[in-house]
Amino acid sequence: MSKNKKEKNRSTKGDYATYHKTEVFCKCSECTGECGPKGKSVPKWKEREHRKKEAERKKAPRMCPESIKTIETLAAHQQLESAPDMDVDGFDIGESWNDLPDVGSEVPSVERMIEETSGVSASGDLAPDPQLTTLPADDDFADDLCSVISKELPAALDTDVDIDSIPDDGQDDLMSLDGGHETVEICATEPSNGIDDNSSQAPVVPTHTHNPQMHLEDAITHETTVEGELVLELPRPPSVVLAAASPHWFWKVILLLIVWLNLHYHLPHLACTLILKITRHILVGLTVLAPDEKVAGSLNTVFNHLDIKDNFDIHPVCPVCHRIYPHDSQGDAKCLNCSEPLFEPSASRTKPRPHLQCPQNPLSNAILRLLSRAGIEEELDAWCCHVPEPGKRASIQDGEIWKTIKGNDGKLFFDNNSERPNKDELRIGITLGFDGAVVMQERTARASCQIVLRTCRHICGIYRPRNLMVFGITPGPKEFDSDELQFFMKNYVDNLISLYENGIMVKTPNYPNGCRVRMILVAVCCDHPALCKVCGFGGHRKEEGFCTRCHIKRSELKTRDAMDYDKFPPRYGEEHTKRAQEYLDLNEKEREAFFKLHSARYFELSRLKYFDPVRMSVIDPMHSFLLGIIRCHWYDSWIQTNTIRKRTDKNERELDQIHNYLTTFEMPNWVGCLPEQVGYPAGGLLTSDEWKGLALVFCPIVFCYLEDTFSMAGVVPKGHRYIRESINAKKGDDKPSTKPIPQMHPSAPDNFLKLAAALKIILGRSFRDADIPRAKELLRNYLMEYLELYPDDVKPTHHWVTHIFDQLQDYGPVYNFWTFLFERLNKVLKSYSTNNHSNGEIEVTFMRAFQKDVALRDMLENLNAASDMQESSTEDELLSEAVRIILATDGDTRGTVASLAHEMDQATEDFDARFSLGASAFTTLSQQQQDQLMKFYESSYPNAKVVSRAASTNAIDPNFLNSRARTFTHIIVDGRRILPSSSLNNASSSLVQADIGGRCYVGQVMSIISHVQRHISREITLLEIRWLKEKLDVDMRDWVK
Repeated sequence: MSKNKKEKNRSTKGDYATYHKTEVFCKCSECTGECGPKGKSVPKWKEREHRKKEAERKKAPRMCPESIKTIETLAAHQQLESAPDMDVDGFDIGESWNDLPDVGSEVPSVERMIEETSGVSASGDLAPDPQLTTLPADDDFADDLCSVISKELPAALDTDVDIDSIPDDGQDDLMSLDGGHETVEICATEPSNGIDDNSSQAPVVPTHTHNPQMHLEDAITHETTVEGELVLELPRPPSVVLAAASPHWFWKVILLLIVWLNLHYHLPHLACTLILKITRHILVGLTVLAPDEKVAGSLNTVFNHLDIKDNFDIHPVCPVCHRIYPHDSQGDAKCLNCSEPLFEPSASRTKPRPHLQCPQNPLSNAILRLLSRAGIEEELDAWCCHVPEPGKRASIQDGEIWKTIKGNDGKLFFDNNSERPNKDELRIGITLGFDGAVVMQERTARASCQIVLRTCRHICGIYRPRNLMVFGITPGPKEFDSDELQFFMKNYVDNLISLYENGIMVKTPNYPNGCRVRMILVAVCCDHPALCKVCGFGGHRKEEGFCTRCHIKRSELKTRDAMDYDKFPPRYGEEHTKRAQEYLDLNEKEREAFFKLHSARYFELSRLKYFDPVRMSVIDPMHSFLLGIIRCHWYDSWIQTNTIRKRTDKNERELDQIHNYLTTFEMPNWVGCLPEQVGYPAGGLLTSDEWKGLALVFCPIVFCYLEDTFSMAGVVPKGHRYIRESINAKKGDDKPSTKPIPQMHPSAPDNFLKLAAALKIILGRSFRDADIPRAKELLRNYLMEYLELYPDDVKPTHHWVTHIFDQLQDYGPVYNFWTFLFERLNKVLKSYSTNNHSNGEIEVTFMRAFQKDVALRDMLENLNAASDMQESSTEDELLSEAVRIILATDGDTRGTVASLAHEMDQATEDFDARFSLGASAFTTLSQQQQDQLMKFYESSYPNAKVVSRAASTNAIDPNFLNSRARTFTHIIVDGRRILPSSSLNNASSSLVQADIGGRCYVGQVMSIISHVQRHISREITLLEIRWLKEKLDVDMRDWVK
């Protein structure tokens, strides 16, 4: 052969070898079952072999009875798919069905595996001798049984199974929906996985076995029956879970750390597996871990060992009409309305994949997760001991809704009378939030909406995000309209009805034999567009019915009556509910005409017999005041119209003067800090906290210094927004005239200050009924004057806020019902890594990540709390210290679920705390602090006879001053976090005001200490304060007249 031919053949062989070694994604049933719909990355030659085997399997004849494998063989084959390299009792499972032994070979049965692991047979009895059982000749039964075994086996084998079969391609595996390793779902039969597109049969009715009263996986909870009623048990405590995960304290820390890194820092699955295996290798080398000891080798195994699993349902959604169908629907099911297939046709999938899907978390699941937290039962039941202060409203328990809402028996649902029946029942009130979020995906945007529930509780914790119960998230790419949303709401209302009428029986720490838990919806808290969708109202553009509280027409908005109270006929909940039922009975064409006439649609919440859609639909004060009226006044009426002018190339104007004053401000951390360029595009959009700080703090103070600039020498016609600097000024002349004419009307600053004074009462943490008339007068005067000054800027919000005082009477302070916390979830959703998922996958990803983060945080905080309440060993102390170190890194994350928890735990959560101390450490007191303590004890506890350590004494047993004390990082008083500081230049969060003997003093907190002294029975907490001075009163009457 010539040289050229040899080289050509060599080159051809090289190209041929390179081609067959090229990595491609295999989509055979085995690879997709192992790695999800994307398939498994394998060489090209192996992908061809898989395709050949797949074709041979499809052509294979129906199996006869003699060829049916035993239950043991099926179990071994399914275990092959989830753990290819697993060694079971010395038997090495191969990579092919042909490698399995014959029926008579010694393959351990599933029952035997379970018995060897737990000592109990699969049926619950003592384990009998293993018997080989032959299955009947039914392919469907074999497939179903194989599916069941594959999902029961890992939970049964526990630590003896290492699920390590999911590769990492650089993306977060939390996005995978078909991996099958994070959801443990035990079912009797497996749905069909194919759809015959050519069949002309009628649509298959989706089956539904979901019980709204209880839907929990056996892997998460257990259930018993007492007197014929189902009694649910809470998930295992964290200490029990960790004890079952590993006997070694250091390996427990590693498991917690791996999950924390994955959820909070997006550490990929492959990196987690690498850390686990290298760490095990190191520990074996250090002889602290036995070489043959089984430990977790993958992230999914760690999740299983820590009992952190999916706790929600994935429902198929019709891609055309958006009807929601049961999560256990058959794979060939079609929409009953439009005959559209619900699932993608696929012969290789063991579990059918919906065209469109949405996650929903049944309320019974959420209740059990909530009750599993340490101390939560007492907090939820604290309303029973609430004693209201006459004339003061400080919580939702002081509102009329809480006091008057009825239960299923016709009696008060929240009755704290000592003689009330059913004292042992745990009754929970919740508020519902619904909001949309737009998530950017490459060049497109998709909108999702989530239904979020929040518990109404009397003591601290209401603002913690982990106390939110996310019921479900609607799929994108567009928001559901009002009618489509009701399909999504149906399961939620079914849950509410069941929990209201029957409740569920749950074994709790306080009631080990079980107590009944009931739940009731107290309020719907949304922005106005979402509120109209949820409760069937018309939008703000409707001529009739744009207000949810009264019958005002859109054409009457810019009138004095619209800015006043009770000038229009009120709307009634019974009437609106009746209209909603009438709407449901009409056809599509008739519904549009009906809605145009009555501004009412059908809404699922109308099935709740206690729900008043008018009274219990809250007009959100955050959107109405902070993002509505304040923003409109500042931006639309002042900035957009140059009433407050921006600088030119050569001169500074009023807006720059405001910026100069802002740079000198030193404000506490609980006041939103304004950006330096507020009012300019570079300042960006302000948040609700920043608008609140602008209206209540900055503007009232700055206006005093800019009074000369804002005052008017002449008279400006009312309604005139602004005038030119000078009548004789030329176009383009930037030089100010010798007598500049200010832009703002003389009454405009006073008008804004009336709004600020009214909001000080309306937005307070608590208020007295005697203050309401003053607030109503201030708000009314503000609205009337604003209508005269800026009639073109009046919005529907200016009318809606006239109903705020009815809501304050029904629900107490705004902190009980505004949507601050619900809105924070949008921030997390928008910043989460989506990997361009679609068809509901991004919504499932968010639900999964949020639930896992909440479960992990619950475990860490329960462990941290348990360590403080009881004496522990050295190993337990090391574990607790590691937990505290992990939790301390919470502030290092941004744009994740962790950042949501961190921000709320350190800021918004403080709103709900009356008194709380921060972290502490023992330190030695300085000589100056010891001298101050001596003066305190001599004046307050003279009988203790405390002696200074520097003094000489002849006493037999002198009571020397203890020179050690606990020093705290902060203290929370009435929702304000006070940080000690010894600096004279940075004291923004250390300034306090104290009432002493009826007189008001202000000072700076330098340190917070807690001191224990002999002969004094209690530990004393003290503040070290510098320059405590009496506060001077300032006459504010001219500001709010």
